[in-house]
Amino acid sequence: VDVKSAGGAGMGTISIRGVTTGRQTITTVGVVVDDVAFGSSGPFARGASMALDLGLLDLKHIEVLRGPQGTLYGAGAMGGLLKYVTHEPDSVEWSGKLTLGLTAARGGGLGHTAGAVINLPLKEDVAGLRLSAANEHFGGTVDAIGPQVRRTNNDRGDTRGLRASLLLTPTNRLKLRLTGTTQKIRRDGNDFVEYRAADSRPLHPGRQRRLSEPEPYRVRTDLLSAELEYDFGWARLNSISSRQQLAARALSDITMIYVPLLASPGLALRSVSVSGDVGLSKTTQELRLTSKADKRL
Repeated sequence: VDVKSAGGAGMGTISIRGVTTGRQTITTVGVVVDDVAFGSSGPFARGASMALDLGLLDLKHIEVLRGPQGTLYGAGAMGGLLKYVTHEPDSVEWSGKLTLGLTAARGGGLGHTAGAVINLPLKEDVAGLRLSAANEHFGGTVDAIGPQVRRTNNDRGDTRGLRASLLLTPTNRLKLRLTGTTQKIRRDGNDFVEYRAADSRPLHPGRQRRLSEPEPYRVRTDLLSAELEYDFGWARLNSISSRQQLAARALSDITMIYVPLLASPGLALRSVSVSGDVGLSKTTQELRLTSKADKRL
């Protein structure tokens, strides 16, 4: 599994076993949250270069399946699948968890993580509610130098997320789970530095990057899902519905590219930056009927 970062959290390209078609086309690795396929279904909305970077928000485990995946996970999983599996609410026992962490990077700033989870049984064996929240602060490792931008640990930022999940099991055959997740990623700058092509050495000493304009970016993810399961005895019916939205905004400093081309006597250009906005609004519906191994439809 290979993850190529294009600037930091939320800006990555995933490939499995080297199967990729590039960053400007359709992704070859499907991303699934529980049973909900997330992300762009085509080459638009930067689906191949903005894979869902879900923070450690009450995750049970992560599954990686090699591709190609067929009908169950769709055509967007030629290279494989990355699946985030979250904890289900427990309708029997009360429980809670608090997580605190501290990180330090050599030559960088201090970071910290904090997370809280609480499970509330609403009615024994019938209904349960699970709430979770997490915050991760990245201290940064790259310094910005330039005429307009001078900042230590310019790539610092935060990732904040909330999730609420309600589980209803009114009968032994019927199960309904409603889940809402929201996450915001904020970074003051990108986490990479430039290298010289001639000798593969950093262009500037240390972890420094010359900027004429700041390059902050934001990524917001919202996901609502409803998962219904009914057991007929001879087969199991699953209905998976979702409403998902992604909004990203990033500024890029292109002064070194455009100023030499546009400069002329009598024209003063100090710096040039461009803004790139990405939006995704998507509704999905999946119906699946699965018979038992010893039964025939």
